[in-house]
Amino acid sequence: MKRKLISLLLTALLLCTASVPALAAPGQISDLEGHWAQAEIETAMKERWVNGYPDGTFHPQGTITRAEFTKMLLAAIRLYPDNGTSAGEPVRWMKDHACYREPVRNEMARYSPILVLPIGHWFTTQGWKDTAVYSGILVPADYTEYAFHPDQAISRYEIAVLTVRALGLVYPATHADGDDLPFTDQDTFQGWVRGYIQEATKTGVLTGYPDGSFSPKAPATRAEAVVMVSRVLDYMEEGLDPNIKVKIRYAEDRTRYAETVTDGIQLQQVGDILYANILDIRTTQAHLRCAAGGPNIFSEQGLRAAWFPLEQTIEYDPFGFDEDRYQAGNTAFLYEGGSYTFPVPPRMLYGELMIPVYDFSLGEPQNIWNWNCSWDESSRTFTFLLSDPEPPIS
Repeated sequence: MKRKLISLLLTALLLCTASVPALAAPGQISDLEGHWAQAEIETAMKERWVNGYPDGTFHPQGTITRAEFTKMLLAAIRLYPDNGTSAGEPVRWMKDHACYREPVRNEMARYSPILVLPIGHWFTTQGWKDTAVYSGILVPADYTEYAFHPDQAISRYEIAVLTVRALGLVYPATHADGDDLPFTDQDTFQGWVRGYIQEATKTGVLTGYPDGSFSPKAPATRAEAVVMVSRVLDYMEEGLDPNIKVKIRYAEDRTRYAETVTDGIQLQQVGDILYANILDIRTTQAHLRCAAGGPNIFSEQGLRAAWFPLEQTIEYDPFGFDEDRYQAGNTAFLYEGGSYTFPVPPRMLYGELMIPVYDFSLGEPQNIWNWNCSWDESSRTFTFLLSDPEPPIS
């Protein structure tokens, strides 16, 4: 699938190494000709989430550090540091709304992660550390005494963990038994990473070696790292279609009184399922409510919501009495305080939650997420009616 090129304004952020005085263009790389990963590396360089060295080499067989790989992955999935520009808006939103649940009382608290790095390390000063931890890609508890050791060569099992989180598969990874792994060395896998390796191999991001082993602690090469991230993008970006139009109808008590046609809701179709960005949906709904004279639920930080990086869960509580909760990879969800089940689990796209909203294999009307969803093939327009819960009787 042809991907959109990232803005030239972000070039300085998308280096695979800490500092590079000059960049080598894809056609100028001297050590890629005939390499098994040549096509993937050249595509990645064109898309500007990885670069070669100033001397015109790429060193495909060289190792890649934890910091370098994490930065490469984040840049590829368009999660950029919050530097005050529009490119960093998703991460800015995550930081503003990040929460976690206290394990004893199960109460919600602000998420303030601590990840230890050497003072002044580029991974911190360039903003990639905050991007990684607030998106949930890096979890400090994975590392002894929360020490990241950014310049240590990254291992294959670490790549499995990071890529699975990028794909929004934390829930299945942490609920899998990991017993059906096909690798000859699976007895050497740490218990907590088995589910991550299982999901990484299911999606095709990582594969085993010809001898049947996985070698979880083996360092990855730069070429292997690029190929793995390319596979993340192939899985994540499946079915993106910018030509689908969205019509939102906002109603109260099933009486339509506001609607809009918008291109502000990210959509993707995977198989028969159409997915939509839940944050985009809720924001559009809130704007329509305000336009129709309804209550304003925006706070100083935008739409009132909570983001749980460790769980990859997003919660909404517009009026403080009915909770909506959606989790990547989990078919169970809450809507207006009630428990429901999706036919397929939500996905993750560029760090944002995509929920299933329509099944093309079914007739109409549909009730996958809300009610009164419809599809017009001639205009390629998806329409759905959004309603608010009725306020409690005082």
